[in-house]
Amino acid sequence: MILSKDLDELNARALLVAGKLKQLQAKLESQQAEMANLETLLEAERKKNIELSEKLKIVKLAQNISNPGSENEPAAEIKKKINEYIREIDSCIAILND
Repeated sequence: MILSKDLDELNARALLVAGKLKQLQAKLESQQAEMANLETLLEAERKKNIELSEKLKIVKLAQNISNPGSENEPAAEIKKKINEYIREIDSCIAILND
């Protein structure tokens, strides 16, 4: 009798532990899905940040061209940078064409 009672208590505890395990597994899956979603959002924001940084560089360059010397950079230096960019682009195009 005592053994039967002990077995019933152990069985009840095992059922409770199994229930908790299922709850924790469901919570883990939910949090993993949320983490994957947040990682996707973070990657999208990083790409947007890179794009905006590039646009900012272009805007600053355009401002320097339209108003040379505004950032202590003479127009000749700006033209030199533009020519360097053009040479780099030309070399990339040549490499792609090969």
